[in-house]
Amino acid sequence: DSAAVNKMNAMNITMVAAGQQVYVAKCGKCHGLKDPANYTQVRWVGLVNWMAPKAKATDEEKSQVLAYVQHNAKDAEKN
Repeated sequence: DSAAVNKMNAMNITMVAAGQQVYVAKCGKCHGLKDPANYTQVRWVGLVNWMAPKAKATDEEKSQVLAYVQHNAKDAEKN
């Protein structure tokens, strides 16, 4: 149903926006920020999993960052 789809889209947009903020704050703190389009969605999973402990990111922050970088990855579907 379209209401459920709209709710899911709103949640995804919120998650991506939060992920961008965490990405800038946590990832940009120690090194320059990589353009998410530099890597594929799968590559970002490995990078985020590897770097999250170094950034002391919570599980929620890790999920948010992953949503942001995968949304903007080189192989992400652009609508």
